Amino acid sequence: MRRNMVPVFLLLVFVAACATTNITMTPKTRALMILSTYNTITAQTAAMSQRTYLTEAQKQTIRKKKAIILKLDPLVKSYGMIVANGGTPSLENEQEIYNLIDDLVALTPQ
Repeated sequence: MRRNMVPVFLLLVFVAACATTNITMTPKTRALMILSTYNTITAQTAAMSQRTYLTEAQKQTIRKKKAIILKLDPLVKSYGMIVANGGTPSLENEQEIYNLIDDLVALTPQ
């Protein structure tokens, strides 16, 4: 019984720590997170498209993902360039990137 309670206790401590800390991410940290997510989803989509035994539904999903990636690519690149030059990207640009990433994640089978 005691052994089962350790993960629950650690989870509660983690949640309490997150709730009490004011975590703010710098533009550089957000850019790295966006780029990492973008690269992962792009690599997964490329790997999936190389398979030869895809169903029609999977092919449609890949086509949709590629269309979103084409919209996302220039946004991610410009975001990275702005941050690399010491600037702060606009909230609208950042939100558009997050929305497109959410669209990509929604297309990923769970």
